[in-house]
Amino acid sequence: MPVKFMPRIVCLTLAASLSGPPTATAQQTTPWEMHRDAARVRYGQAEQLEQVHDSSAPGAYTDSARLFAQAAEAVPAGSKQLELFEPLVRKALVAFAQARRLAPPEPPCAEPVQAMLRDAVATCDAFLAVVDSTLGPSGRVTYREITEMRAQYQKDVKLCIPKDPVVTTSKPPPLSRPQPTSVPAAPVEAAPEPASTRRAQPDVKPAARTPHWTDAGLWTSVSLFGLFGAAALGTGLSRVSDPFHGAAFTKIVEEAHKSQQDADPTNDVSTAKGDDMCALARGGSGGGSLNASVAGRCDQYDALGKASIATGVLAGVSLVATATFLGLKLRRGRTHQLAAQRLRVAPGPRRSFGLTVGWSF
Repeated sequence: MPVKFMPRIVCLTLAASLSGPPTATAQQTTPWEMHRDAARVRYGQAEQLEQVHDSSAPGAYTDSARLFAQAAEAVPAGSKQLELFEPLVRKALVAFAQARRLAPPEPPCAEPVQAMLRDAVATCDAFLAVVDSTLGPSGRVTYREITEMRAQYQKDVKLCIPKDPVVTTSKPPPLSRPQPTSVPAAPVEAAPEPASTRRAQPDVKPAARTPHWTDAGLWTSVSLFGLFGAAALGTGLSRVSDPFHGAAFTKIVEEAHKSQQDADPTNDVSTAKGDDMCALARGGSGGGSLNASVAGRCDQYDALGKASIATGVLAGVSLVATATFLGLKLRRGRTHQLAAQRLRVAPGPRRSFGLTVGWSF
């Protein structure tokens, strides 16, 4: 064979060897990934069953939750254990919640419902155990909702179990897992039960109820105090002349300006600072008014002053009545300690010789 054909033959041989059948180097699927894929398929089937109102939908959701739990327990230990473990457990708890929604626990509970609740409690325990071993005691604060969810499922378990048999809860019962046809089951290790986070509540006896007439009197006096106080404040502000002009004083000034601009020079009322416009308007000869329009506004101004004093007195009476009914309510309805927790009234003297009254609910 000529030497010039050797490079072409070598190239053809290499091309034939590269185009041959591929080697079996594909990475095999891990057990937790197989459980995860099977759980996804079962969850989709459960959703379809729920849409057609099939009675087997709760069981399908329960199967999906158990498969997700198996996948979480099959995750290998390492630096990424929590990163892979947490989403799987949360999906399992979501599936358990869907099953509980479709088949709520009502005694007497059927055996499948009791098994579902026990498996949900065991899944919460497994999650809390991994969090404790990964993040330490601070992990319980981060995943407090898992603890609350476990308490709710444990309450449902106690609701379903009859009172006659004695049930021990030292260790969580094992999960009753379905065995998928295409997914091998992974070994399961029982998770230790976390310490209970509930605290015993003190036995507080209900206090005697306050009579209704004290409440009615209290709120009526408070309403009257607000009404009369607002009226006294409004009428008083309308008579202010300095640093701003109130509504009643402004009307007197306007009438005085009109008297200076009309054609009659005998009824002019001065608006200069320091002049008493009402005295000037009422100073006509023969006991009559020099300017009847300004004098009429002055009469309204004086009437508002009397109304401000009267409403101020009524507001004070209402405040006294409010304090009286409040004292009766605190004395007759509750003890001193409970009353101090619900309502505190504290008068405080100020350097300007005023009195400050504050309350808090």
